[in-house]
Amino acid sequence: MDRSDDRGHTRGASGLKALLLGGLLAGEDPRLRAAAEDAASRGCGVVVLAPPNALGPEPLRVAAGRAAATLPKPFAPSALREAAIAALDTTPSPRAEPSEPEPASSPRRPLRVLLAEDNPVNRVLAVRRLQRWGHRVSAVRDGRAAVEAYRGEAFDLVLMDLQMPELDGLAAAAAIRAHEARSGRRVPILALTAHATGDDERRVAEAGMDGHVAKPIRARALFAAIEAVTAGRPTDVPPRGGAPDGPAPRPGVVSEDALLDSFDGDEGLLREAAGLFLADAPALLAGLEDAVERGDAAAVRRAAHTLEGAAGNFAAVDVCEAVRRLGRLARLGRLGTPGGALRGRQACASVAAQVERLSRQLSSLVEVVDA
Repeated sequence: MDRSDDRGHTRGASGLKALLLGGLLAGEDPRLRAAAEDAASRGCGVVVLAPPNALGPEPLRVAAGRAAATLPKPFAPSALREAAIAALDTTPSPRAEPSEPEPASSPRRPLRVLLAEDNPVNRVLAVRRLQRWGHRVSAVRDGRAAVEAYRGEAFDLVLMDLQMPELDGLAAAAAIRAHEARSGRRVPILALTAHATGDDERRVAEAGMDGHVAKPIRARALFAAIEAVTAGRPTDVPPRGGAPDGPAPRPGVVSEDALLDSFDGDEGLLREAAGLFLADAPALLAGLEDAVERGDAAAVRRAAHTLEGAAGNFAAVDVCEAVRRLGRLARLGRLGTPGGALRGRQACASVAAQVERLSRQLSSLVEVVDA
């Protein structure tokens, strides 16, 4: 397989069978993008290698209706092999049905969606689902960036995580509504929240949001909420996702069926999310341990929120419970006393042990390579 050279020009594009293309190059160099689309329209399979923890450009759309594959980094060798085989195979093949089918109805229309989510796993999972339903997505990592993006571009819908750095989701939504009061245009905003309490509902409404979707986010709940708010209907509050039905899992072990169910039966998406979690978990744990040692309750709560949000996508009940226990200690202000500090360190050690068990299980699903 051929590649693009450092100057951004393809070599012999008309004779290529397959092309591996760096995602940032595809997005930043219009000549390279045009050449890649031309090569694809001539039957060349294009695979875009997206940067790690970033969404990269949207998949290339080619004249012949042949959409380029997107392979986010880090990826497993098997994923690269499958993408290459698919790129070389010009004959259409039936797609395997996921174990949990997609929502029965297609969206009424494709939307331009602004997604604000600081957790890499949650962000990628939401984007992949939205793209699968035909929506175009711009994703940012904090509330301040969301407000700036909203002011610079027209969107049909905003999905807003509530707890983010720089500016939280409530403040960002209020800023967007203040901007709209001057412009005369109002766009639906859905909150993404891990704790759907009555107080959260009140604060979401006061910030001018139109509803919320509970984390961990399930495809059907997200689809239904989007369809409701874009049709001008009020949204029902979905129940918070919990452990899947069936026999109780062994401590520290998530059943394979539960894992697949969490990712709509999409094994490729599960491997991608597992790779992101494995890459981020050491830094998340280190930040949590540092905050506990310093007795910084606010930092502990932020780190615990991020870790719980990432682990919740994998139906990792034990990890989430351990993180919540530590978060309660921080919320009650018990980390500043000698006894509280000891309990905080013990709770943090419990979190680390549960994350290690989950990481071992996820490692068996994907051999991560930094390509």
